Amino acid sequence: MKKQIQTIALVIILSFESYSQIVFEKGYFINNSNQKIECLIKNVDWRNNPSEFEYKLNRNDSIKKASIQTVKEFGIYNVSKYIRAKVRIDMSPDRLDDDINNEMKPDFKQKVLFLKVLIEGEASLFLYVNDYLTRFFYKLNDSEIKQLIYKKYLVNDEVRTDEHFKKQLFLDLKCKDLKLNDFENIKYKKKDLEQVFIKYNDCKNSNYSNYDNKHKQKKNFHLIARLGENFSGFFNKSQDYWKNYEDRYGVEGEYILPYNKNKWSIIAE
Repeated sequence: MKKQIQTIALVIILSFESYSQIVFEKGYFINNSNQKIECLIKNVDWRNNPSEFEYKLNRNDSIKKASIQTVKEFGIYNVSKYIRAKVRIDMSPDRLDDDINNEMKPDFKQKVLFLKVLIEGEASLFLYVNDYLTRFFYKLNDSEIKQLIYKKYLVNDEVRTDEHFKKQLFLDLKCKDLKLNDFENIKYKKKDLEQVFIKYNDCKNSNYSNYDNKHKQKKNFHLIARLGENFSGFFNKSQDYWKNYEDRYGVEGEYILPYNKNKWSIIAE
């Protein structure tokens, strides 16, 4: 028994914890008649780009739904903004388990989507996510919105990557503060792309909005030390009551998942 107690050093517990409410927050939407309607929008902190949302005109109003068919733009103040856009999007799968093909050419489809605005200025950056792909889009001033091309494909069972988006950015984001190496090592990731668009807008003295920064958590990982003392004891024939105290050391980590309004977290102890 004593040996068993001494050898138990760590217990890992994975659990999901809900601690944040999804509420209706101040926002707006613009309809097909270009009317801006102030309202309260249900903020579910969408992981995938939505095609509809729920809203109220006031706190006591009944819940209504609005969809991409009737809304050109909507946003939750100081949180997020989405715009409707007709774009050509590469629908090629990104993951091996989604059957990556051997075509280097993107599989473009024309779709009407709500794009999430990340950076809005002289150069704007947008994001589209669904369950199986992530795509970034951009535009300069009033030009059309275009996808930044990034595609994985197979050559003799070897995965290769077309990183044409680097060339797109190098050719379109011309500014004295941006050098070749700013584009050579960039990854098709939100953080990397945002940095380039911010640097370009700063270089052009453009008034821009960083919507993603407004919504970033101050801290999404918490680490807590766990200190304590274990007590064990038993009787046997040759001794009086035997007792033993052991110090216990541990750590608890919590990672808050960055969607669904930070409603879910993973805890490991």
